[in-house]
Amino acid sequence: MPIRLKVIPTDEPEGRAYQYEFDSDRSQILIGRRSGVDVLLPDRRVSLIHSRIDRRSGEYYLCDEGSSNGTRLNGFILKTGEPLRLRAGDRVSLGGFTLEVDLRLTEMNARLEHSTSMTRRMVLGILERLGPGESQPHLTVLDGPQQGARFSVGEAGRTYFLGRGSQGELRLEGIDVAHGLVGLVRDEMGVTAREMSAKVSLNEKVIGGARALVDGDLLKIDGIRLRYSDPAEVYLKKLEGGEVAENPYRKEARREGRGEMVLLTAAVLTVLLSALGLWYVISWR
Repeated sequence: MPIRLKVIPTDEPEGRAYQYEFDSDRSQILIGRRSGVDVLLPDRRVSLIHSRIDRRSGEYYLCDEGSSNGTRLNGFILKTGEPLRLRAGDRVSLGGFTLEVDLRLTEMNARLEHSTSMTRRMVLGILERLGPGESQPHLTVLDGPQQGARFSVGEAGRTYFLGRGSQGELRLEGIDVAHGLVGLVRDEMGVTAREMSAKVSLNEKVIGGARALVDGDLLKIDGIRLRYSDPAEVYLKKLEGGEVAENPYRKEARREGRGEMVLLTAAVLTVLLSALGLWYVISWR
């Protein structure tokens, strides 16, 4: 007998819901907030491996894995390591989510959504509540006449053209029209860049077709650089409890900024030393 888990964020019970389905061949289902679990819940109140569901002799059992904030089954908190049998209609509460259990299934859905895609949708919902634009992947112009400008890739399922001219929804100044057109396609897994003309590179390499963008990637169009940022990707990495592995091209941009600061500091010190030297000569006389 398969099992379906309907995941409902507790702060929006009438809003979005996310559905996981597992067939009867699955002997164990891990629930937590680290990558690799079967049901990934993006909430710091959820432990890395929070609880698990075991299938034994055709029945499903829920067990808390020593989580920090506990697991509740129909309002009752579970003792660590002591499994309780699940029944259709049960409600499991952990962190900021409620999982509704459905065991009365005759068949599985023909198309199951990838768990990573589902988790990203949960994260986008969380980030959207933090403020306008917080959830949107975007590109920041690092140099050229539009330095500092930010282009958001906000709508899933749509292709954005980055370049110049009538087709450029994301208009980039200072480039040759023939050399600056890139298609950006957003879906629930992130943003994919498709090269549409010459002189377009990703992390100093020619794209050569379609490439999925990663937070911190450096896109260059006819000599103008743009840095890609993905808030959902950063949020998911931080949830796992470790440091975010920084993209080397993001570090490169920071090094350039630090280099400019060092030169400015050296210039200020030179002026101060000159002034002190002049003051010493005048006072000595």
